[in-house]
Amino acid sequence: MTGFFTLKSSHTMFLLITGFMLIPIIVNVYYPAYLTYSGYAAIALIMGLIFGLYLNAVIQGPRYPHIEHTIYDSVTGIPFAIKDFFIDREPEPGAAIPEVYSLMKKDPTGNDVPKYLFGRWWYPYLARTHWPVDVADYRGVFLHIFIFPHPWNGFLGFARREDAAYLTGEVISHGASTHLDSILAPFKVDYLGIEIPVYLGILSTYTIGKITRGWEEGMKELARMLVSMNDLIEAQKANIFPEKELEEMVEYVFKDVRIPSERNKRKGQTA
Repeated sequence: MTGFFTLKSSHTMFLLITGFMLIPIIVNVYYPAYLTYSGYAAIALIMGLIFGLYLNAVIQGPRYPHIEHTIYDSVTGIPFAIKDFFIDREPEPGAAIPEVYSLMKKDPTGNDVPKYLFGRWWYPYLARTHWPVDVADYRGVFLHIFIFPHPWNGFLGFARREDAAYLTGEVISHGASTHLDSILAPFKVDYLGIEIPVYLGILSTYTIGKITRGWEEGMKELARMLVSMNDLIEAQKANIFPEKELEEMVEYVFKDVRIPSERNKRKGQTA
């Protein structure tokens, strides 16, 4: 289900529940003898919807590797809404997340040969999502092309995450989940009439680990600085808080203290 009619939308849920509640009303008008049964049916449908969605998320969701995907527009640089990508390929128990479908040629030893462009190697992959995803102008797409600066398994790091994903409106924890930031390419691949969006991966577990490598000493120094943060705020309070705000803060915290206004201060000086 795409667009407005999606079970992740509160509007859709409201419409469905309202429709179920209308069943007894309609039955009462045309078939009053079945009013009681229609009431039971409406209650069963509503309860089945509520509990069914939850069970579907808990049972089905963790079966597929999950990517919490932040996608940026290539023109404006503004991100679209975060999307949950459930990769439709199940790894063997305990195995690493598979490299989905490589779009690279193989060397004589069977290893992938990446593309060399702009002084960097690029690794393209085709992935299929188990549930279709709406991305920008794409509706209900299930095929996606990812282009990474490193191999799939090296660039994405999957691990257990609490409250990692939404599925049919229900938040679920996931045993194989990760986060990815990418740029949506201004072009697409059209394969046999199927429009496939292309994403350029820019931030993942790999890049976060590389950027923060060697930060341990810096973080320790920052922690030592934070110990004296009160002194730092006190030293910079004239730049941080205008005097009027400080007076209001003091009067709010200390109810019995009343700081004289500037007019009263001037009166005291001239007296």
